[in-house]
Amino acid sequence: MDTTEKIKKEKQKFDWSKIKGKFQSGKFKRFGFNNQTIRVRLLLSFSIVIIVMSVMGIGNFITFRIINNDIKKIVEEEFVIQQNYDKISYYMAQKISAVRGYLLTGRESYVIEFNNYKQWSAENEKIISDFDNSITNQNLFTSMATWDESVQTDIFDLVTEGDRAAAMLNMNGNVNPKGEQIISNLSGRATTKSAEIRLETNSLMKKITTIISAMNITIVVIIVLSVFVAIFFANHFSKAISKVVTRLKSIEEGQLNQELLEVEGAGELADLGHSANALQTTLYEIMT
Repeated sequence: MDTTEKIKKEKQKFDWSKIKGKFQSGKFKRFGFNNQTIRVRLLLSFSIVIIVMSVMGIGNFITFRIINNDIKKIVEEEFVIQQNYDKISYYMAQKISAVRGYLLTGRESYVIEFNNYKQWSAENEKIISDFDNSITNQNLFTSMATWDESVQTDIFDLVTEGDRAAAMLNMNGNVNPKGEQIISNLSGRATTKSAEIRLETNSLMKKITTIISAMNITIVVIIVLSVFVAIFFANHFSKAISKVVTRLKSIEEGQLNQELLEVEGAGELADLGHSANALQTTLYEIMT
């Protein structure tokens, strides 16, 4: 096939592409990447970056939300429970002190003080039970209520009846040892809760470190993808345009019988190549 026939064939191909649209060799490739405009190609390519950003952003958001819920649990629940254990332990020690003061002096102010601490302790017990109504806590608070009743019957009532000696025996043999045991149990619960808080805090710190690392990786991936897409399209467009510019320069120099440019796909770059071929074809026909 000589150059003239190739030029005529290319011209027919060019005219056919204008009439029929984005078809090549009888095969429908309308939705192929190479058949899209520059704007669509850029949009499709950067959509990958956008999708990656969105997926990683959603993942980070979910992780941060979980971490936030864990922090709220520690602050609004775990710390509250520990603080109330400490308060109840303090009130228990103060009640024992009030009982001793009453035994030594017989002053009713110590009974009033005891009842005040008893009331405040009950309020803190309710706060703990609202968060943690476990069998362990129920048994602990039941033992405290039993202890309060024994103070009333074995100490206060006996002193009121004038039997201070029996009250002293009950104090040393029953009330004081059980009170100290309750304080020890409360301290143990507070210590256990403190250990749980430390474990949960360490776990949160690990999660935060992981999410920070993930965010850094996300940033790096996005930068790499963006640079890759930019370089890819820069090279792609540069090569296509350079090829057409080189052909136009050769046409300007009168080289009209050379092979026509091979044009693939559609879009602005393909149209530019077809235009260069059409120009070469037209000038060749005029010159011949």
